[in-house]
Formats: sequence, C-alpha cells, structure tokens
Amino acid sequence: MITYFIQVSLIWIALYVVYATLLHKETFFNANRLYLLLSLGSGVLVPAIVPLLSFDSQTVAVPLGTYIATMNEIIIQPEVTAKPWYESPSQLMLGLYLMGIFILAVKFISGLAYIWHIYRKSTIEPKGSYTLVTTLGNHQPFSFFGYVFVTKKNLTNPNIDEIIKHEIIHIREGHSIDIMCLEVLQILFWFNPILILYKRSLRAAHEYMADQGMIQTCAKDTYSLLLLGYTSSGDDVALVNPFFNSLIKKRIQMMYAKKSDTSAKIKYFAALPIVTFLTIALATHEVNGQTITQTIEDKLTKIVTRTATDTIVDVDYQTKEERLKIVQNTATDTIKEELPQDVLFVVDDKIVGQVQNIKPDNISTINVLKGDQATTKYGVKGKNGVVEITTKTAVPIISMAEADTQPRFPGCKSAEESQTKLMTFLGNNIKYPASARKYGVEGKVIVSFVISADDFEVNPKGSIKDIKILHGISPDCDAEVIRVIEKMRDEHGQWIPAIKDGEFVTTQFTLPVRFKLDPSIDARTIKVDNLDVTFYPSPATDFIMVGVKEKWNGVKIELRDLNGKIVKFIQHSGTGLQEINTSDLPAGEYILVASKDKASTTEKILIVR
Repeated sequence: MITYFIQVSLIWIALYVVYATLLHKETFFNANRLYLLLSLGSGVLVPAIVPLLSFDSQTVAVPLGTYIATMNEIIIQPEVTAKPWYESPSQLMLGLYLMGIFILAVKFISGLAYIWHIYRKSTIEPKGSYTLVTTLGNHQPFSFFGYVFVTKKNLTNPNIDEIIKHEIIHIREGHSIDIMCLEVLQILFWFNPILILYKRSLRAAHEYMADQGMIQTCAKDTYSLLLLGYTSSGDDVALVNPFFNSLIKKRIQMMYAKKSDTSAKIKYFAALPIVTFLTIALATHEVNGQTITQTIEDKLTKIVTRTATDTIVDVDYQTKEERLKIVQNTATDTIKEELPQDVLFVVDDKIVGQVQNIKPDNISTINVLKGDQATTKYGVKGKNGVVEITTKTAVPIISMAEADTQPRFPGCKSAEESQTKLMTFLGNNIKYPASARKYGVEGKVIVSFVISADDFEVNPKGSIKDIKILHGISPDCDAEVIRVIEKMRDEHGQWIPAIKDGEFVTTQFTLPVRFKLDPSIDARTIKVDNLDVTFYPSPATDFIMVGVKEKWNGVKIELRDLNGKIVKFIQHSGTGLQEINTSDLPAGEYILVASKDKASTTEKILIVR
C-alpha cells in the first residue's frame, strides 16, 4: 500500500509540474480543467493497472507423452509471532492513515449536512435549467449541482442577474462533480499536499470558464467592475463554487489576456512521455540491486549459486531461449563427452552402464542430479552424479484434453476436493528455511512429480515417484519442497491416477511454490546521511543481517548495550549484506547505531533466546 501511495504521488507531481510550467497561463480553460482531472485519474489508475499487465509465470519444459496437471501457485511465508499493534510500525502507520480518513470524512459529511440544513429552511423556486434556493442565512452566493443558493440580502443586489448567470455556467459545466471527486481524493490521500495545488488550479479553471461565458453577453469592463465593486460578504461554504473568492485579480487578468494561439495546444502532449516513462518504471522491480523489467517475451530467471557456508557468491541470468538451448544441446549423442565417464545413467527408471542407441529425437526429458540429491536417491552409485533420461516410448502420449478425469489426492472424490487437500497439506508442512530467510532468498520453486498408473494395484506405499525440481531458487528451499512431497507420499499413500477411456494413465503434476518474505516483518530501514540502512530480523536470535542499499561508503554499524558499551562493530567498504553474530550475546534490548561522518541514527533492537 505504501508503494502504491508513493507511485500515485510521483505521477501527480510530475504531471502538475507540466501544468504549472507550460499550461496554467494558457486560455484553453476547458482543456486545462480536463488535463487536471485526467492527471488525477492517471495517478490513481496507472499504479493499480500496471501490476495486472506484468507477466509472472514461468515457461518450463515438461516431459512429452505425459498428462500434465498444473496446480495453482502456493505461497509460503515465514512463521511470525504476532506483535501488539503498538509495537508494529506498519500497524501504527495504518492507524494514523485511518484516523486521517475519519477526520476528513467527518468534515466532508458536515459540509454536505450544512448545505442540506440551509436548503430545508429555504424558499425553493424551480427555474427550468436550475433551481433557485433563497436562504435566510448569511453566506456568499454559490451553486451546488443544479441549485443556486442566494440569501434574501443578495436579491436586493442590482447585479443579482449576472451573479446567477455566472453560477448557472458552473451548473451547466458540471463543476460540482469535479469538486466532489477531488474531495473524495483528499479524504483517501489526505497526507499528500500536492492535492492542495490541484484543488486551487481546478477551482481557478472553473472560474475562468464561468467568466469566459459571462463576457460573451456582458462587456468585459462592466463585468470587471462587478467583480471589483463587491467584496466577499457572508460565510464561506465548503464543497461549492462561490461567486466571490480570492481569485478575482487573476480572473480579471485572464479575461483581458490575449487568447492563446491554437498551436499552443501541442503543449498538452508533453504529459504523454511522462506517463509512458512512469508506466515503464512502475513495471520494473529490483532484486538484490538488479533492476528487472517484466516482459512477456524475455522473462528473466535468477539463478543463485551458493557455497557450503550458505553465502551468495554469484548471480547469473539466463533467458528462456538460453535455457532451452542448453537442454537441446544436452539431449544429443554428445552427452557422454560433456559429463564424467563415471556418472550414473538411468534410462526409463533403469540403471544402464552407458547411454547407447538412444536417438535424440526419442528423448522426452533429461534430469541431472548432483551431490546429496543424487546419493539420497541412488546411494553411493550416484556419488559422481546421475543423469536420468526418459524416452518418448516410456509412456503413452496423452494430451490434457484427452484425459477424462484428473488424478486425485488419496480419499478424494472430486478434483476440487483433491486440490483443496493438496494445498492444505503443503501449506501446513512447508517451512521457510532459516538460511534462506537469513539471506533474503525468495522466489518460485517449480517441482514436478509423477503419479504412475503402472503399479497402482500393487504398490502399498503410493504411486508418487520421480520427484524433481524444474526450477529452483536455492538448495535449502528446493530440498524443503522435495521433503514435503516425499512426506505426502509416505504418509498419505496412493493417489488415484488419472483415467482415460476407463483405464488409469500416468500423470505428471507441475506445482509452483513461491517463497515470499514480508519486508514489513523481516526488514526495517533507517536513514543515515541520505543512505538507507536495512537490517533484519527483529527480534533477532543468533544473527542480525545489515545492508546498505548502495555502497557502504564509510557507513559504520555499532551494536551497543543499554549502558552505551559497544558489543559488536562493522565497517565495510563494498556492497551487500553483512552479518552481526549475536549468538554469544545475552537476551535483552540493544541499540543499533548507524553512522557516517558526523551523522548517526539509532534504532532499538531486541535479542531473544
């Protein structure tokens, strides 16, 4: 929500700068009004629409000859202990925001109630295109939608006809609708001062339009003397267009101003590149300092290589086309040349000495297992790596449309019940790995597993097999997903395979699992010398991760106890996250001090055991 408010503000400010510098002196008053309204609408709508245009799916190669059941994405977030609202900055900000909305909403309703109050006690006279409301109060003449409000005292004014004509123009042009829309925006975005400028400019455009209409039937000099000869008398009424206001001097100047040349209308198009640029900018997101634009044609996948100490050492990006090329190159008769000769080869679930007599065109999928993943599945035989090859002749080719029923979770009678139970099981059992949370690793793990129809009648443990990661984000997250799929296989037994033409058929599930951190819970940001210093988690246990958005550039981090004694210290010259080891510190409150040169910022942090 905060991001949305910031994006709205950026668009409003950029478009108002164009208006203030290029357009406000032009005599295209109706066009100025339309520009201001469209600017406000663009600010609200563009940040809301852009995320809907972003493409957030993965194109993954799946085995041919297999019925594919792709499940809805399941989102895994860290488990957190609920904090009292007063200890949560996000809750405090939400409370403050709602309080501002409440106060302004009361003010808005009060303004409407006042207009209704004086209306009820007034004399009502329908006049065709408008309704004249003669009141007993003491206020300026004003219009509100189809009503012109004047006092009995106003009726004695010799220029009352001109005043009413002025208000009729406001009614005809629908200016009250503009004011109501702006009032609602001010309630929702009460903290944004740019709306004050929009409100002033829009009211000015309204008056200029009404004055321009008046001088079509009334001499400029006469109308100018009318504006100058009478001062504001009576109370101001909110939510309306009063005849007398502080714009009289500017209104007279605009009446006598030279009409803008038609060619000046090209200035309005200056807003188009600004809106286009901001739309593109809002369609990007930042990952570990790398800005990535989301496009359908070239979705980038981040591959993180990690060392045994779980430290990020390299970041690589591969496009969809590059990944496909790698797979195609591997699926050839040169596979033996690219891998060590003592690698274990498994063809259609059977261990073979070497790959022989397999034509590349007959290969459905190739899966490479390394390290613990290989030895867990194949024991010591897989210590040097395993290459699993599935041929197209291993399973029948069945399309999605050809299957009569989908495979189902054990005990389920329908596909809908099966999906609900599967999602519930995964959501209750997949845990966010501590190391992944520590280093801010998040993203989508795509796992597949086969529900075999071959051994459905004889396999007492269930028919789930061939569990593999099609797209991973880190070894610990990938392993956690595999662990839970294996747990589901061991604890719940046999799935009911898919059925086609009355017979069981082999099925492969493709399941996306998104690991997502909540920045409002896992990270806090403080500023020092215009630099953003982020740290998490809070409360902390055995570590605190600290990072600077850009280069550290001399930023020093101190962790002090409540007596002011420095217990931990970091000064870094590069980029990236730095760890403060707190495992040897007693539980309690500490002060995190971020400093650069003579500037410093402090933040209280809690260490728990």
